[in-house]
Amino acid sequence: MLHCPRNCPQRIVNQDCLNVSFSTEHMTRELRNACAVNYANGILRRRLGLARLPQPESGLGLYARLGLAAMHEYSDAQAHRKVGRIIDFQVDPRAPQGVRTVPPFARRA
Repeated sequence: MLHCPRNCPQRIVNQDCLNVSFSTEHMTRELRNACAVNYANGILRRRLGLARLPQPESGLGLYARLGLAAMHEYSDAQAHRKVGRIIDFQVDPRAPQGVRTVPPFARRA
């Protein structure tokens, strides 16, 4: 298992073979709140042009940002940012290199 500290850059270099990555997230309530506060502050900076916003860890400021982050995340405000991917292969253990080509099709993330 590999552990990457919060906000640490990371890079995976795949080799010339079948490569499988499996990622999980494990967060405490404090870390989840900090991520939501950063997300909400990003919304406020982008939409209102605000800079140097505080990062409250408790109180009304925290709950206001948690609410803003949740509303933005679950609203249609993000719909235009969804990434489409073209799928043109399928995992096949019997095929050379473990994959085979399929007719391309689009999939929305």
